[in-house]
Amino acid sequence: MKTTYELIRYHFHSYFKSSRFVMPVVILAVVLYCMYTIMPVGIVDSFSISSVCLFLIMVWAGLSYNMLEDPVSEQLMILRVRSDITYYLSCSLFLILLGMLACLISTLFPVIQNLLNHRQLFLRPIKASDILCGWLLQSASAFVGSSVGALLHPRIMKDRKIAISLTAFIAVMAVSKFGILQEIPASRSVLWIFPPMEELNSIFAGEETYSLLKVLEALGILCLYGTAVSALRIWLLKKRKF
Repeated sequence: MKTTYELIRYHFHSYFKSSRFVMPVVILAVVLYCMYTIMPVGIVDSFSISSVCLFLIMVWAGLSYNMLEDPVSEQLMILRVRSDITYYLSCSLFLILLGMLACLISTLFPVIQNLLNHRQLFLRPIKASDILCGWLLQSASAFVGSSVGALLHPRIMKDRKIAISLTAFIAVMAVSKFGILQEIPASRSVLWIFPPMEELNSIFAGEETYSLLKVLEALGILCLYGTAVSALRIWLLKKRKF
């Protein structure tokens, strides 16, 4: 446990020591400003949009952290902890925590804006359960995004141009497959492999409040997908030695 904690600290130090975090922070700030300067907004709708945005931001974060890792330093850290799985898990946990931090900002910003605007930001009074559900759903979406972004590690796919293009394609398909399914229902047999972001929007489409069953359904789908992609990454990295 202590080893994993120290590795996560190492990943945070490496990430924030670089300039890789600047653009995701800027994009998040712009998205939040644009979303919450127009009043009033629906609570469920706005958090659903934030979930998709955080998915895309964390795809970027996962991809950029892959490119930040130095192969020599990675080998040294694995030798030091004597477990490649522990190291790879710490990378995934770091990205999960990074996403949760971004989601905390994304959730608290509109809450603070609502207070500053005399509770007029939302179409109805916001409850603690709304804040919790919104944060959990955004965090799960960010988890999926970071898993997808980190999947094509330089050892898994050496050509970075192809890796970036494939990752971008996966992200675009994730947010557009609902429209494709409406036009071509038969494509469902293929499109299930892409991240379930449109499923999230479908579950909460037209909803004004969060239903516990629907929240649990969405969290289950997102967490299962993110875990599967993270496990695939670790398996591929173990197969592709240095």
